[in-house]
Parts: sequence; structure tokens; C-alpha cells
Amino acid sequence: MTVKIPTALDPELFATALDTLPFKYYIVDKDLNVLFWNRKGEEGPYGVRQEDAVGKHLEAVLAINRAHVSSPKPIPEMEAEFREVFEKGSIISSEESSVLKSGEKRYYRITKTPLRGEDGDVAHTAVIIEDITDQRRLESMLIAKEKLFALEDLASGIAHQINNPLSTMMLCSESMLNEVRKGAVCDPEAALRFEHYLEMTCKQISRCKQVSNMLVDFGSNEAGKKGRTDVNKLLGEAVSLLKSSKRFSVPSVEKELSADIRTITASEPHLRQVFLSILVNAFEAVDGKAGGAIRVSTFMSGEGQKKEVAVAVQDNGSGMEREKLRRIFTPFFTAKGGSHAGLGLSVAHQIVSGHGGRIEVESEAGKGSTFTVLLPS
Repeated sequence: MTVKIPTALDPELFATALDTLPFKYYIVDKDLNVLFWNRKGEEGPYGVRQEDAVGKHLEAVLAINRAHVSSPKPIPEMEAEFREVFEKGSIISSEESSVLKSGEKRYYRITKTPLRGEDGDVAHTAVIIEDITDQRRLESMLIAKEKLFALEDLASGIAHQINNPLSTMMLCSESMLNEVRKGAVCDPEAALRFEHYLEMTCKQISRCKQVSNMLVDFGSNEAGKKGRTDVNKLLGEAVSLLKSSKRFSVPSVEKELSADIRTITASEPHLRQVFLSILVNAFEAVDGKAGGAIRVSTFMSGEGQKKEVAVAVQDNGSGMEREKLRRIFTPFFTAKGGSHAGLGLSVAHQIVSGHGGRIEVESEAGKGSTFTVLLPS
């Protein structure tokens, strides 16, 4: 591929044209010195001013904002890609993601293109960086919604079909229990056994009804009555509630709630349910673990009119394998054993979707998990 500046075109005009491109664009020579850096490259969390980039080695330019990234791409790996472009004249295109220290995850399409000189040799490489975060998030939301639509109808139908018989069973069991307690069974030992079994039956029926009611919530398309909601306050209350519970033994819970968080239009009871579901998962993941820790943070994600309120819950528990990670929002799927219904995250996902938001999950077996709720601001 040969790129030449037309002789009739003013070089300054050509540079201005590159400055107006809607993506980041820069050019390096074989020594990876930056020769051109367009104005778009000054924007966003990794933005660097033209005057700070042009004439510098690429590694020094990238180092300016490298401290803001929790998982930066290794420099040797990047240099190897540039060598391939210069030596083979190949075009290298890849999709990459990076996580900011704030917890926000961004997605990029990066294309490295060889620029040949008059002799046909590759003298420079042009790099195009497109932020495709919104595109990837939209695709994920659409895929998740398609899966959930059919499940919502199924869940609601099942719930309504089993609620009536469950109510009848509960009524009969409670009636028999009352009779036993009034002395309907003469043998004292038999009466105690009957009372014990009937109490167990009532408890299990009650549990079934709870699961059934969760299914009704899951199948509902209503997001509840919405009003202005203080996310920081709601999240803080949920954390305090779980910290005071005797159910968990969590050594450390760190809160980092940004003062810049805007109040949002949301159903407060439903949003509280979402936060509690995610926090319970985190508390259970580190419960009783030596050095177990949870970090809860809020921050504004995105830019301009597309800014979102982000709530991140990070734990250093056991984490999840990739296969489990793919199924965590599926109704009845649980990695916690038979005592859990496996509906908490499914319902949370449905509620957040109903608010026009999404839930992103990062997890690695043995290293912990991070759940990030993103809601329109």
C-alpha cells in the first residue's frame, strides 16, 4: 500500500484533514518515533496533546497515561506488531480492551497500516484507534435481551401455574399443624413428630413461593415506579446492612463513592434489590476467607451526553471459570449449591435492562470477580 500526499495539496491542509478524522490517528517511523498525532488523539482517558507526542518515542508517549490503566498492553508485544508491519508490510488489525483504574472497561479496534516510500519499502506505519465501546456494549445488550425474552415468558407462565397449588398446599399444611397443636394427635411423641414434619413442610412450601414470586418479578416488564434516586446513598445503605449481618464474616469492605455521581431516575426498591443481589454474591465469595476483601466504588463512565453512572463491586474471592461466567444471568443457574434458587442475578439483570442499563462482569478463577452496573444518567 502506497500513501503519497498529492503535489497539489498543501501539507498543512492535509494535516488539518487528518486532524478532523473521527478516530485517533498517528504515524511512527521505523524507530517508533511519533511523526504525526492528530487532535482526536488528545481526547478521552488516554489522550495526549500533540505537542507532547510529536517528536517523542512512542513508548514515552504511551507512558504518559499508562498509570491510569490497570491492565496495559505490554510494550514488547506492541513492538513485535510494529516489526511485523515494517518487515512484512502486513496490515495488523485487532480488537483490544483496557480497564481504567476507576474500573471502567473500554474497547478499541486498532489497525496498523504500512506506509511505503518511493522505493517501495515500508518507511512508516500509520495507526488508527477507534473506540468501539458503545458498539460492543450495545451488541452485548441485544444478545442478552434476545435470550431473556423467551425466558421471561416461560418464567412468568411457570410462576402463575404453580402459585395456586402452592397456596392450597400451604393452607392445608397450616390447618393440620394447628390441629396437631390443639391436641388432635393423642400420642405426645407422635404429636411432636407430626408438628416437626408439618413445620418443615410449611417452610419448604414458603421457599417454593419465594422462588415463584421471584419468577413473577423476572417475567415482569415493569421497572416499578421511578423517581430521582441517590445511588451513593442506596449503595451505602446496602453495604451497611450486609456488614451488620451476622450471616457474613468479611474482613475488609472498602467504599469509594464518587461525589460527582448524579441522582438518576430509577425505581429505588428495585435498584436496592439489584445492589443487594450483587453485594450478597461478593460477601459470600469472601466469607470467612483470610485476607478476604471487597471494594465498592461509584464513578461516571463514558463521555459527553453518553455518560453513565457506574457502580462496581469487586471481590478477591474464588472467582469463576469462563463457562460459569457465561451462564451467571441464566435463571436457576447457581454455583453456590442446592440452597440457592439461582434467580438473584437473573432478576437483577432484568431490572437493570428495564432501566436502560446493563451489568458487566469480569472474573477469573482463583482471583475474584468484578460486577459493574451501568445506568443512564
